[in-house]
Amino acid sequence: MPGGLVVVLAGDIDLACRGPLDAAVATATAAVPGNVLVDVTAVTFFGSEGIEFLARLVRLVDDGHRGVLTLRNPTRPVLRLVALCGLPARLAVSYDLTAS
Repeated sequence: MPGGLVVVLAGDIDLACRGPLDAAVATATAAVPGNVLVDVTAVTFFGSEGIEFLARLVRLVDDGHRGVLTLRNPTRPVLRLVALCGLPARLAVSYDLTAS
């Protein structure tokens, strides 16, 4: 993803992830404007911390006119939670069919 930032999430995305998620937002804030891709291929649980993280990235992308925020390989439960929180209109979704 040239000119953009890739954030790879894995395992349970819950309160225990707050520090690393904050660090990822700080990295995104400091990065040169561009697209942001959040890869959730290996996520096993996506709680409120994950939604709050995505909402912060949406604001960052919108406020900085950074391009597109893309969610890669979300599961159906992740998509449902994103939809319940009103974020789908702000996110592009992509699937890597070669991911296992």
